[in-house]
Amino acid sequence: MKKLLVYLIILLLPGYSFAQFGKIKPSNSKSDSPKSVNIDFSKIKPNQGSNVFDIPFNPGSFGKLITSSPEAKIKEYSYTGLPIWIEGNLLNSNLISRQDVSATAFNFLTINQSDFKIKNAREEFTITNILSDTDNEAHIKLQQEYQGIEVWNAEVIVHTKDGIPYLFNGRYIPTPTDINTIPNISLEKALQIAQSLYPIPNYTKQQLTLIGNNPISGRLVIHTQINTSDKGQLAYLIQCHPNLVTEYTLFIDAHTGNVIDEFKSSCTFDHHHGDVHSPIVNFTNIPEATSSNNITSLSAPLDGPATANATDLNNVTRTINTYQKNGSYFLLDASRSMFAGGNIPDDPKGAIWTINAQNTSPENNNFSMVQVSSSNNTWNSKTAVSAHYNGGIAYEYFKNTYNRNSINGSGGTIISIINVNESDGSSMDNAFWNGFAMYYGNGNQSFKPLAGGLDVAGHEMSHGVIQATANLTYQGESGAMNESFADVFGVLIDRDDYKVGEDVVLPGVFAGGALRDMSNPHNGGNSLNDRGWQPNHMNEKYNGSQDNGGVHINSGILNFAFYKIASKLGKDEAEKIYYAALTKYLTKSSQFIDCRNAVIQATKDKYGANSPNIALIENSFAEVGIGAGNGTTQPPDYGTNPGEDFIIFTDPNYNQIKLGNIASGSVNT
Repeated sequence: MKKLLVYLIILLLPGYSFAQFGKIKPSNSKSDSPKSVNIDFSKIKPNQGSNVFDIPFNPGSFGKLITSSPEAKIKEYSYTGLPIWIEGNLLNSNLISRQDVSATAFNFLTINQSDFKIKNAREEFTITNILSDTDNEAHIKLQQEYQGIEVWNAEVIVHTKDGIPYLFNGRYIPTPTDINTIPNISLEKALQIAQSLYPIPNYTKQQLTLIGNNPISGRLVIHTQINTSDKGQLAYLIQCHPNLVTEYTLFIDAHTGNVIDEFKSSCTFDHHHGDVHSPIVNFTNIPEATSSNNITSLSAPLDGPATANATDLNNVTRTINTYQKNGSYFLLDASRSMFAGGNIPDDPKGAIWTINAQNTSPENNNFSMVQVSSSNNTWNSKTAVSAHYNGGIAYEYFKNTYNRNSINGSGGTIISIINVNESDGSSMDNAFWNGFAMYYGNGNQSFKPLAGGLDVAGHEMSHGVIQATANLTYQGESGAMNESFADVFGVLIDRDDYKVGEDVVLPGVFAGGALRDMSNPHNGGNSLNDRGWQPNHMNEKYNGSQDNGGVHINSGILNFAFYKIASKLGKDEAEKIYYAALTKYLTKSSQFIDCRNAVIQATKDKYGANSPNIALIENSFAEVGIGAGNGTTQPPDYGTNPGEDFIIFTDPNYNQIKLGNIASGSVNT
């Protein structure tokens, strides 16, 4: 259609870069005064399609957002007034680099930085990852910075297909204006403060393997509550492992040395548990007692991978992968395509590895781990067999379903540690993911040995997958989302029902017969005082401070939404949608509404924008109280205006606005 073309004449000046797209003010210097420009109107032709000067009407705060799509949708977060989701044709063709999606991402951010309340997008965002897929899509994740300092939890993603951006989402803050970025205390001092609260033991080389070879680390960040109007403050982010199970995240004011925020960032299966403190580990290779009763050895005669049949905690005979070296066998699976050698058996690369904590506690100084080994490839520890077998099944699920190469996506070793006790010598009533390995207690008052649950293994391993992808912060709504996605993949790996932990709970502890029930989050209870109860709707959401802001509690809301979706679409379809949502569309600080948006978008990607499955997804989230969020849809374009095309411009000294008729060349002042 023909439109009134609104141009500023300065855009036609030689050398003007559209990536700057800012208001240019006249200089006070005479030598810099703009020169007169003669325009041949006959050479200016109206574009019958979209063009870079078209600015479709969009109600709300983003009227200047450049988009050539009248259907573009903008959703902003009410607390901040910032966009969290924009979809449509986001950039005009002359600003798109099909060969360099990173350039396209920066062009989009730069052109819209004023509306986004960002001063200089090219200086304030850094690309941290580009995820490409077989559909010729690219997902460019960017980290926000301020004066070169990371803004904690502030990430955005620009999504392209065939090089063309179609979606922007994420959470960030306006460019800070009053933050002193010169710290008064050093990083070394901040680390000392953290260690005064959580002392770090002298770990051995083998122990360091279980915490990523880094027991304490720190960096300077802008700490902010990303989903509030908080403007942020300079702080040191400290992550420390005072033991092999627990990781703490602390924020220490870089000016005063005060701790301004902290939370436990290690993930647990059940949140009814006690803290653990500094272990000293003696890692030795001690053969485990074995029995040949009802066990068949299928071992190879030479060093290398072997197999055996053994009975697990559910009294099922399993075929497990072991490894023979120097006449001994180890619960070390080197049969997978990710295996990359290493120092066998104490430091394998790309293996599935099960280790025995010998009923000791990481809270005590006598915490001791040993290899699970056998002289003849027979195995009488049902706990070891279950943990090892389930670790392999979880690996196969992610590999076969999503072509994911281990937890971290790049062939990292999968470690399970069994027979972990409490400090008083009693059996630990929980399971953990500490950021690098899975830990299993043998149960006590609430559970049987937790290694016996395939969904337990799936849940804990999935925490690692989440950590390596969206890396959802383990507090508040993002933490509850972290727990929910771990439950989702747990019931997809152990896919006979929608219950979590039903095979390992003791009778009578949970009224519903499971730790959690995605199909019925109330799980036989009436309130938070009942074990296993979770909210099933946002009107029941827990808003307190316990459990990192209810990460194990409020996950029930998202769990119920997943159940509604999967029970209608089927798990085979739902799992692919949820994995795509996690890996492509979520960021560290994503909230429940972002989860809804991500799942809807992943559904569009899979089925098309007009699929009835989209309404199914929308309704499922709406039924648990997670609505569409704040946003507006641009009204439809109006019909063709049969009038003439004009151009508005100014004289060189900016004294007059003139109207030029493109067809006739006449000019009116």
